Amino acid sequence: MKLRAYDAFKLFEIPTGNPDQADKTVAWIGLQPYLVIFRNCMDDTYDVLRAYGIPDLPMPMAEITPNRWFDQLSPAMQPVTAQALQDAGLAPASHVESLRTQGAAQPEAPSWRTPGSPDWQDFHEKLLRPTLHRRLGSSAAGPAQP
Repeated sequence: MKLRAYDAFKLFEIPTGNPDQADKTVAWIGLQPYLVIFRNCMDDTYDVLRAYGIPDLPMPMAEITPNRWFDQLSPAMQPVTAQALQDAGLAPASHVESLRTQGAAQPEAPSWRTPGSPDWQDFHEKLLRPTLHRRLGSSAAGPAQP
């Protein structure tokens, strides 16, 4: 983390995660072009964390910067120091081999990034509705309910 000039990290604690799905998402992200809007580091981080199973992530909105998005994540911010990383279990006291022995994950787009899927439609509805509402007014909120 220090090599990339990060100065803070956040540690999510969840009962169980899905590292295989997160690995597939990482492999898929590696094949995607970088775009300033809708395919930047914030979107990549959102996709990996969501694929892993982290709940209640803030949406990666076009109007928000990656640093502001990181600030909105619920765990407390911790400094990137050798001691903090070791306390979090992220820096082993000695070199260890990976516990995961399988080969490279096959790329797989998460369902919310698969155009036309119900998850994709729901994701884009949540992602774009606030922007449309601000720019177009209440008519962007959808048809009036009886």
